Amino acid sequence: AYSWGCTLLNAYFVFRLCFRRPGALERMVNIGAGVFLYGMAGLARGDVEEFVKAVCWFVVGAGAMICRLGGWGHSIMHICFGGLSYYCLVSMSKIESPEWIEYSVPWAAAAAGDGGELFRSLSCLLPTSPVLPW
Repeated sequence: AYSWGCTLLNAYFVFRLCFRRPGALERMVNIGAGVFLYGMAGLARGDVEEFVKAVCWFVVGAGAMICRLGGWGHSIMHICFGGLSYYCLVSMSKIESPEWIEYSVPWAAAAAGDGGELFRSLSCLLPTSPVLPW
């Protein structure tokens, strides 16, 4: 339900962008709200450290965009969003743990009969950590 709410809100933001022609400030607030709402899912799972680090990268990137930095602000913002994406991946990789999947996917435990045999038989298909180039 939460992801559908985020999706609908982002659809509204896109509608405003395409048909209402919002100003620069409203566009930046819409983007920030969309990113923040999707990040709240990690915070709700208890990934406070990754959330704070991702927010720091977002704030630095947004600050670079606002300050312009001699015409380089937009480019620096996108580079900073690489750090944001990294910490989102770190947070998401924690979902792949057996404890989290058995907790968050109740049908897996119910279908297994003993509360986890189905998951254990399929767990070899899940990656154990994010594959990152650095």
